[in-house]
Amino acid sequence: MECGKYIYRGIGLLENGMKLFEKVLESLRKLIKVDCQQFGFCPGRSTTDAIFTRQLQEKFSEKRRN
Repeated sequence: MECGKYIYRGIGLLENGMKLFEKVLESLRKLIKVDCQQFGFCPGRSTTDAIFTRQLQEKFSEKRRN
């Protein structure tokens, strides 16, 4: 019955706002084509995959120079 116990209620509202924002972004994702080079934004691809690919490219170009 004390209203003073709910001082952190704004955080709960922020979570709902972020869920709404996420849904908006997800609906935009269906409308906009994301290039396959954008590893962090494609399902099944991570930024570590991009780093590994870059390292392979650098090693290949190093061997090619020699």
